[in-house]
Parts: sequence; C-alpha cells; structure tokens
Amino acid sequence: MAGIEDLGAVIQTDVLIIGGGIGGIVAAIKAKEYPVDVLIVERETTGWAGKASKGGGAFLVLTPEEDLATVMEYHVNNIGFYLEDQELLSSYLSQSYGLAEQLDDWGVKLPKDELGNLDVAKNPAGMWSLTGPDLNMLFPLRDKALEMGAKVVNKVELVDLITQDDRVIGAVGFNVIDGNFHIIKAKATILANGGCNFRSRRLWAAGTGDGIAAAYRAGAEMRNAEFGNSCCDVLIKDTEYMADRRFIFNALGENISKRYEPGTEPDISLSLVLGMDREIREGRGPLYEDAPPGNLPGPSMFGESTRPWVMSCSINPKNASRRSSRLRAPTISPQ
Repeated sequence: MAGIEDLGAVIQTDVLIIGGGIGGIVAAIKAKEYPVDVLIVERETTGWAGKASKGGGAFLVLTPEEDLATVMEYHVNNIGFYLEDQELLSSYLSQSYGLAEQLDDWGVKLPKDELGNLDVAKNPAGMWSLTGPDLNMLFPLRDKALEMGAKVVNKVELVDLITQDDRVIGAVGFNVIDGNFHIIKAKATILANGGCNFRSRRLWAAGTGDGIAAAYRAGAEMRNAEFGNSCCDVLIKDTEYMADRRFIFNALGENISKRYEPGTEPDISLSLVLGMDREIREGRGPLYEDAPPGNLPGPSMFGESTRPWVMSCSINPKNASRRSSRLRAPTISPQ
C-alpha cells in the first residue's frame, strides 16, 4: 500500500504559517518567542508577497493623548453602525500605538518628528491618528523572523487543510513552478494569506480568498465575511494607484464626489458609496478616479499632519520611479 510519502514531499513542523506577507511574517516572529519550529509557506516570495509590500499604506493608531472611550463611542455609532466587533476594535485601539513602536523596534521605518517620536496625522474626526510604514517594511520583518530561526518555503501554494478528529493538522498544496505535491504536517496552523479582493485592483491582486475558502471547506464557521472582502467600482486613469475619493467622475465627466460628499468624512463615505451605486444604475457609468497631476490625497483620505511625512511610500505619484528603484532583491532563494 502506498504511503503518504509517495504522494509528494512531506515536511513536519510545530507551527505552519500559510502566507509570507505582513500577517504571516509577524506571526512567525511572535511564534518564535517560544521554543517551537516555525515554517512559513508562501506561493510567491516571502517578503514580497501580500498587499503591504505593494503600497506601504497607513494604519490607525491611538496615541497616548487620545481617549479610547471617546473613539469607541464615535466609531461604533458613526462608522461601524453597531455592525463591528466592539471587543476586537477596543483591543486593537488599545494596543495600536504599542504595535507601531514594536514595528519600529523590529526595524520598520516609520515617520518621526524632530524629537524622534512617531509622527502621526490626525484623522478628520480629530479623535484618533494615522501613521504609515516604509514601502520596504517587509524586508526587516522577514530578516527578523529568519534571524529568530523561522524557516521559509517559497513557490508552494497550499490549497487545502488536513483535518483529523475536528482538528487541523496541516495542509497540502503544490509547487507553482514544477507542480510537485507537498504535504505539510503541523501541530498548529495559522492562515495568513489575506482576504478576498480578487480583481478589485492589481494593487491587491494577492487577495484571492484561497485561505478563506480552505478554512470553509475544512469546516470553519463564517462570521462577518462580507467585511473582509472588497471590490472596486472605480477605474483609475493612467495609474494603478490608490484612489482619492475627492476626484471620482462619471462617464459624463461630472465630479460626483462633490455631489454626494460635500464635506469631509472620517472614513468611507456612505453617501458617496450610495451615490456611486445610483450613478451606475442610472446609466452614467463607468466611474473613474482622475486626480490632478502631483495630487496628494487630502484630509478625506489620510487626515492632516503638521508636516510632510518623509517616506518611500509617499502618496505622490511623481515618486513612482523612486519607489520601484528602492526595492532590493530578496535574500531568500525560491524553493
């Protein structure tokens, strides 16, 4: 009788992490704080994979001067509309500033003020702040994980979880280059291969929802899945850059942003989303984002800062060539 070894390459580990983007790499770092074997398996190349390496981006932080209770009340009432997980939101907010400091300790470049403190931009609501990492943020994180002893297998896509007695005991998949089958046995498995943003934009093409599908097939219960997925209803002219919602036009060349969002809102504008739907239904699509040359996203997107951030992930499209030239070759050879 054929054994499992006859099906393909078999690897054993304590902790299997599926996905070599920011979630997977940080999970590896935290797991290696304990005396366990950790393996990251990535279908592309760890350190280049996922969404964080495509745009750097910005994330919410609650500074020591900002009040958790005030932000929670405002967010739940005016942004989440009581649909969000309030305990999870509270946990994230209370830890967010410390998490930013942790990224800094691990070598990720973050904007700093003249005193060397974390530089932030106030959200338009004025109750919380935003900051943003360097475009190359995954390289120091990957190096940290490797330094701590995490192992990496690249170019292998794990497509299904192995279960036994209602427990996940690993995953199976194939090498995307030569097609060879792989079986990974693990005591614990972490899914860190993103949400579902398929075809929403090339920037987020990595988010194909394969981890969500694998978990569902293995028997996981789905909760609030609609909030982890997204689609793109706006085409971006002449670029694959983050849209600025102040400059959304319909097929007639009319700026519908001014029509449906006359003021500044602290998060995604519900009135603008409903307005976009109306434009499409009434035959004035497709919709385009067409920002002026050299435009920087305004307060409706990232808030106000007392001074410009000096980051390689600058939102200025003029920096596109500088952004790409700063990427360096990965130190991990493809498997």
